Amino acid sequence: MKKLSDWPRAVIFVTLMTGFTMAMAMAANTMYRWIDADGNVVYSDMPPPANARNAESLNQRQPISDVNADNEPSYAEQEAKFQERQKQRAQAEAEANEKAETAAARKQNCEQAQADLYTVNNPTGGRLRELNSEGVLVYMTEEQVEARRAQANDAVQEWCKG
Repeated sequence: MKKLSDWPRAVIFVTLMTGFTMAMAMAANTMYRWIDADGNVVYSDMPPPANARNAESLNQRQPISDVNADNEPSYAEQEAKFQERQKQRAQAEAEANEKAETAAARKQNCEQAQADLYTVNNPTGGRLRELNSEGVLVYMTEEQVEARRAQANDAVQEWCKG
């Protein structure tokens, strides 16, 4: 004779096995839908009679391999697309950084060119001087000042565009 403590385990086991068996049986059966002679919509796991209208099978399943082949890219394809997007993002980021660095250098060069032009046009302490080849400060002639002013104007034009 069985002990009373063994009954709950047996009941749970039998219940689970029955549920599993029923689920498998339901999953294996094909369901049908049709309209009978009286105009009623009928659902059944039995095929419709010959005189049924609009008969159709409801749960036609495709194999998983067919579904994946037609609708979704494979993991390798998804990974390749992801890697391509990462590569494009990195290239765009590098281009943006390069553009920002170029803009910063251009701004700095513009400021320097404007300062040089200001110095040529507004000398402090009188005449402009420069170091000669021996390292001695000498006063610039008017021709040298005009040449330096033209260089400064050209530099401002080059570096301070839009």
